[in-house]
Amino acid sequence: MDSCTTITRLAESAYTLVLEEFISQVKLPLVEAVNYTGLELCFKLPFDPSRVEIPSLVFHFTDAVLDLPTENYMITDSSLGAMCLAMDRSSDTSSIIGNIQQQNFLVVYDIYKETLSFLPTECDKF
Repeated sequence: MDSCTTITRLAESAYTLVLEEFISQVKLPLVEAVNYTGLELCFKLPFDPSRVEIPSLVFHFTDAVLDLPTENYMITDSSLGAMCLAMDRSSDTSSIIGNIQQQNFLVVYDIYKETLSFLPTECDKF
């Protein structure tokens, strides 16, 4: 977990699996937009984007589950007519959960119990 890293960076093996699943489940054509968005996986938006079905994305930890709302992992660029997965591959074998994916979650680290937990929160209400 890193609030200074913008997007999640997954270890290569995990990132590849996520990409493959999104490509197989999202029934939209791929669009090359990495030069504009910096994101590798982008889909061409249809005329009516509200009808697009996006797979859920859930991170499973030893004692916690982080079930992300779609807006925490899919970014829409209407000027490009594209919707992109807000993740990238890590430069090493580690993974980092970035701040876009942490939005509207209270992240609790219990250092005594050595646990991590997530509570959906309306952060703009504080």
